[in-house]
Amino acid sequence: MKERKIYLTNGDVEYIYDDLLSQGLFEYYITIKIIDEVQIDYTFLSKLTWRDFIEGDSIVDLTGAKDKEYFVNDHVKEEVLKAMDAMLVEDPDEKIVRSPIRELFKHLTTYERIRHFKQLCLFRVDHFREHTTDINGVKTYMLRTIEDKEEYDPEDKNISKCFLYIAVFADRMEKNRPEGFKTVISYDKKIGISKVIENRMNDLSNDKKHGGTLSPIYVKALRAWVMPTKLCRQVERDLHDFYEERNTGGEWFSDYYDDIIKTVEKKLRKLVKEGNPIVKVIITEENEDVTYTYKLNKSFVELNVPDNTFIPRLKYEL
Repeated sequence: MKERKIYLTNGDVEYIYDDLLSQGLFEYYITIKIIDEVQIDYTFLSKLTWRDFIEGDSIVDLTGAKDKEYFVNDHVKEEVLKAMDAMLVEDPDEKIVRSPIRELFKHLTTYERIRHFKQLCLFRVDHFREHTTDINGVKTYMLRTIEDKEEYDPEDKNISKCFLYIAVFADRMEKNRPEGFKTVISYDKKIGISKVIENRMNDLSNDKKHGGTLSPIYVKALRAWVMPTKLCRQVERDLHDFYEERNTGGEWFSDYYDDIIKTVEKKLRKLVKEGNPIVKVIITEENEDVTYTYKLNKSFVELNVPDNTFIPRLKYEL
């Protein structure tokens, strides 16, 4: 496959700024402007007020494991004051962000450059923080390296394949415990990849700190998809970036809203519509944590597996 660079230019982003102002969408404008110039993430910004930016030279985020300090220069303060005037803000203790992020995201994807970038890579509002600046102060936003799909040969038997999975902590003895003793072990979910899911789940489940002993608490796969290894690794990286603010350690991410599976399935459906060879594997009580085999579609080669490996039926939902 040939690799190429994709990005948004300084001119692309300036056009978006100008267009937002011309449409009177001052909330959207100041939201992106702050993310861009202060390098603040959207989740924290949504908790802040106008006063936080017009008083003092910095803002400290105390909510994470490590304190983060964001510096506010005079230019940003001027932009914030202009936005307050345009939006007729009388109370500086009002929150800057009023609208749900999905509305901002929906509007941004009306711009051709954003829509094109989104078709090739995962796109988030927080990606406006990602830019490099040359000696002339010109920015390049959201630089990514992608592989052209046209170079992919589905008939190549040498193409390796692996699984993207979502896993969770579970209780081996859940069915044997009285109703009142069943508890939620963790709201976290793991997003990872593996050649052999069974081995990976076993490795994660062994209590290595105590000599590899087994515990009633183990890790089991909830969902799995199979795809070419290069694509699998890219999808995993993109999902880890997407859920970066929810990271609780390693490849584990908080799922308090129980939306990770739904969101990942939606993103994978989009990739399938774009022509990527991805197949969802059914996981049941009978075959969970087993190595799966499959055909991606009629033109794909079935994997070689031991004779005693359980072969599940496939759902071509994605």
